[in-house]
Amino acid sequence: MENLMITTAVKEKDAMIQLALQLSCEWNVPYIKRQKQTIQQLIKQFGNVLIVYSDKLEYVHEDGTKLFFHPNTAVIRIRQGYDPLSELVGSGKTILDCTMGLAGDSIVMAYYHNHVTAIEYDPIIYTVVKHGLKQFKDVEETVQKAMHRIDCVHDNFSNYLKQQNSDSVDIVYFDPMFSETIKESKNIQGIQSRQKYVALTQDDINEAKRVCKECVMIKAHFRDDVFERFGFQRHVRENTKFHYGVWKKLQ
Repeated sequence: MENLMITTAVKEKDAMIQLALQLSCEWNVPYIKRQKQTIQQLIKQFGNVLIVYSDKLEYVHEDGTKLFFHPNTAVIRIRQGYDPLSELVGSGKTILDCTMGLAGDSIVMAYYHNHVTAIEYDPIIYTVVKHGLKQFKDVEETVQKAMHRIDCVHDNFSNYLKQQNSDSVDIVYFDPMFSETIKESKNIQGIQSRQKYVALTQDDINEAKRVCKECVMIKAHFRDDVFERFGFQRHVRENTKFHYGVWKKLQ
């Protein structure tokens, strides 16, 4: 992995140290005792830093930007009482979210009683978000339960799709731009250094069509021609930057 070390909050607890050591072994990166060192001092010595707190993980890039989990945009969408993605997906489905990112779409879909498996290839985003989904508590109990129901997988979605049986999930979902990212949100500044555009290929789409029982869905910028390139029906949303495209499997 990149230049990275793992440490804890200054006021460390046994549980923090245990988790830091566990992550150090999993990712084969050094664990360094904090010993009252500032984050800036650690960055100068080691580069990027992953900090274990009692209630969250925080990744600090060497440029000072931070990434930590917070379900802010998902909670806003849920509280609005209407969300175009939930309207398209419905409830009671098995869904494969191929581009987890910060899990906003996964949370919304899980909230409406869908079983969501979310795939993330970047190890830092995967670790921070997976931990956050299980540990974040400052939301309604119904949202907490939805977050707990999400199964996170660390993998490349192209590889993962090839390993799945045909007709094994109801819906396969892609957001190749992780487009719910809002640059002004403090908890996701650090994702800009890690987030990459995921270029969907015809092979990816073919595999998704094979794996789904009902449909494949893509979320993309309204100017993107991805829907037309892959033969998806575009669902136009007036005065919005992002549209959804759907390909339905004939029953």
